[in-house]
Amino acid sequence: MSGAGVTPISNLTLAKVADLGVVVSGNGGPMDYRSAANFLALGARTVQFCSAVMKYGVGVVGELHSGLSHLLEARGLGSVAELIGRALPGPVTDFMQLPAAKQISHAEAELCVHCGNCTRCPYLAIALDAEGVPHTDPERCVGCSFCTLMCFTGALAMRDRTPEEAAALRES
Repeated sequence: MSGAGVTPISNLTLAKVADLGVVVSGNGGPMDYRSAANFLALGARTVQFCSAVMKYGVGVVGELHSGLSHLLEARGLGSVAELIGRALPGPVTDFMQLPAAKQISHAEAELCVHCGNCTRCPYLAIALDAEGVPHTDPERCVGCSFCTLMCFTGALAMRDRTPEEAAALRES
């Protein structure tokens, strides 16, 4: 299985095993170079692709390589080795460690580059407005903070909910 529904589970798993001192290969979720980069930043030494190749054909490998190369250059990294483990320690908050009072994400519009990464929210709680700025649905956001990890500009941050937002949360 791969895709947006599986990737957050894989990210959490990679973050949990990062300090065990074992070599890990990331799989289960990545469909593009950004997902692969996230896996590497979480400590995976390699990333396996199956569904992406089956869906798009073997030509996607060149696109994955090119995308990762451009990402490394944009971040000022000279090699994949410099990316491995870069997000550690503690990049993902385990569900049981989340506070009882669920926070909500909020965007600083001036920092947003309108990339849409935040809309990969596993709870479908984020949508972009007409200007491409993310807005969080207080009914759907469970406060996991995954969106803030996907935001490479730091435009998204977690904050306490207003009383109205707290009343709107529907956890089922």
